[in-house]
Amino acid sequence: ASATFACWMYRRFCQPDAVVLDTSTGYGGRLVGFIASRISGRYIGIDPNTQTHAGNLALAEALGVSDRVTLINLPAEDVQHDTVRDQCDFAFTSPPYFSKEHYADEETQSWKRYGHAFEAWVVGFLRPMLALTYAALKTGAIAAINIEDVKIKNILYPLVKSTVESAIAVGFEHADTEVFRLTTRVGAHQSDEVATERVLIFRKP
Repeated sequence: ASATFACWMYRRFCQPDAVVLDTSTGYGGRLVGFIASRISGRYIGIDPNTQTHAGNLALAEALGVSDRVTLINLPAEDVQHDTVRDQCDFAFTSPPYFSKEHYADEETQSWKRYGHAFEAWVVGFLRPMLALTYAALKTGAIAAINIEDVKIKNILYPLVKSTVESAIAVGFEHADTEVFRLTTRVGAHQSDEVATERVLIFRKP
């Protein structure tokens, strides 16, 4: 998700003093979107990549928002629920697309931990990440997950279906599936004419 799209999502779903959760901070696009949204609350970002973690800390410092940004340098599945329990008003993330994207070679990366074993990735990363998100959100809050199916070596991996099933399994209600046009193509169902990607909307009852 681009910083512009993230900014729009935060403005759409958040009150001015919202606390937001991002379980895959990555290169900081959603962090920049949070800052640009002018929400006066707090951003909690989780990511195991030590280099991007350091970069995002420096970014928050440079932009003078360190007091409103909490960055946790761990895999989402290793974060204790009590660290974030019932703190967040909205969650928005774009998790790794299974083993399609390699952001780092560190052993904490999900593609390193689970290799090309898709079910192990779902059970070991995806479902625990969603369980953490569920624990972090307040009752009635929304989680938005930007994800798409991917094809790797001619095998199609159903990330969307697996995300919906995993989210429901941890307690979420599946409120909506939205489709957005993109400028880059990562998912499997893309043509040269129109690139789209889905954003799954879940609600904590």
